Amino acid sequence: MKTSSSPMNAATHTLNLFNIKITLILIVIFNFISFVPEMNSQSTDQFFMFNLTVLNGSGSGFYRPGQDISIEAYPPRIGYSFDTWQGASCFEPLSGKTHLIMPNHDVSMEAIYKKNLYHLTVKNGTGSADLNYEQIHFIEADLAATGYMFDKWIGDPVKDPTAIQTQIVMPARNAEVTATFKKRSFHLIVKNGTGSGDILFEDTQNIQADKAANGYIFDKWTGDSVKDASAEFTQIIMPARDAEVIATYKIFLSVNDTVSAKEMFISENPVKELLNIYLPDSKNEQVKNENINIYNSLGDRIITLEQVQSSLNAIKVSGLVSGVYFIRFRNQIRMFVKID
Repeated sequence: MKTSSSPMNAATHTLNLFNIKITLILIVIFNFISFVPEMNSQSTDQFFMFNLTVLNGSGSGFYRPGQDISIEAYPPRIGYSFDTWQGASCFEPLSGKTHLIMPNHDVSMEAIYKKNLYHLTVKNGTGSADLNYEQIHFIEADLAATGYMFDKWIGDPVKDPTAIQTQIVMPARNAEVTATFKKRSFHLIVKNGTGSGDILFEDTQNIQADKAANGYIFDKWTGDSVKDASAEFTQIIMPARDAEVIATYKIFLSVNDTVSAKEMFISENPVKELLNIYLPDSKNEQVKNENINIYNSLGDRIITLEQVQSSLNAIKVSGLVSGVYFIRFRNQIRMFVKID
């Protein structure tokens, strides 16, 4: 049987639907009102954070204004140490580990480093000082003592270890350099003997006189000091300068020899001013009126005494330079040494 709804039932149904819609609208409005403060809070946290950049250190990030942030400088490399913070204001700018309050804008902080100071010690020279790492510094060796000369620098590396004046690049630590010295060599001249050469200061050098000419014997050493001036074989301790020693000789006559001997001889050897020459008996016509010639060590004739008349003949040799000379009379040759 077909039924039909009454007007009363239709109205009731319509009212219920309206109530449901109103209820749903009220729920949505309530939830929205409750959500707004939370949304505002989240928006503040999200949209009002600022960037902190930390150079040469840790602590970079995004932070809210007023937030207390810790930052720390990285460990310094060799030869350097932390100096200060540059950038925004912080609580302890001279400390490698500090903190700051985040402002309401982006900021940066940079850790600054400085070169360390180390001590350089220069022994036997000048230039000792407190120097920064990698600083270039001049150093100079002291004057060498008598008989010595500069040798080299030892210790820490320098630019030129063989130069009296040089430079050092300061390492990342205390450093020390020492100027060292060595003995100088000087030239020794041994006249009428052996032993000439370049000899180190204070070294002992053997010297020996040449064999004496016929009719002569060794007399003594003259010139610089030797250990035993009367010994043909002796030693010299090299002084702090060039040196010269001369072996001198004297005439040797036996008890039977006389001035009228058949051989020419010299009364003194070495000689300074006057050379006395004794000849065989000049009364012999074969000897009389002949010449006496004097030659230098190169064989050049430098003095001639013409037509000798007596057994004793004196020749002035003060104008000659010191050295070895030779006298020739007929076929006889004698050597003498001129000294100053």
